[in-house]
Formats: sequence, structure tokens, C-alpha cells
Amino acid sequence: MSKEPRIKILNGQTVQVRKEDHTIMNPLRWCIGKNFTGEKVELVGYTIPHPSDDISNITIQLCDESLQTPPNLLKKLVEGLECMEAIGAKIASEIERSKGGFNK
Repeated sequence: MSKEPRIKILNGQTVQVRKEDHTIMNPLRWCIGKNFTGEKVELVGYTIPHPSDDISNITIQLCDESLQTPPNLLKKLVEGLECMEAIGAKIASEIERSKGGFNK
């Protein structure tokens, strides 16, 4: 019995992600679209084709069309995930820092 991969490149602009929903996809879209690092993005969006399926499709269009390759798509996904991780770490740090004020 073969397992479906969690991430699959569908074409030069779209990556399919399994077992994720709006909770991850919307912040990922936002982080990629903000162009914090790497190649500039012209357009980024995601769809969940059907609510009963565990599939999301994220489309990333780079400003420089010559860089629109599957490895660069995956690189932008990683950059987006790293951005989300940094935001999460900052939020956790601020919560920990502010906890002292509530214990008085």
C-alpha cells in the first residue's frame, strides 16, 4: 500500500499540500506574499477544492518568470514556513515575557 506524498508539485506554479487546511494555508499565503526573503512574488493564493478532501493547492507566481521552476516553488514554501515559525516564536516569547505581569 503506497502512501500519497504530503507535498506534490502539480505544475510550474502550483503545489498540492495534503492534510492541511485554512489554519496553515492562510498564514502561509500571507508570509509568502509579503516577500520577506528570496525571489519576489507577484501572486500567491490557495484553494481547497472540496471541503471533504484533505487537499489544498497553493499557487505561487514569481515576478521573474525565468525563475518559475519547481525547486524555486519549494524554496518559497520553505521560506513561508520559516516566516511562520519566526512569527510563532516571537508570539511565544512575548507571551512568556508578559506572564510575569499577570502573576502579581
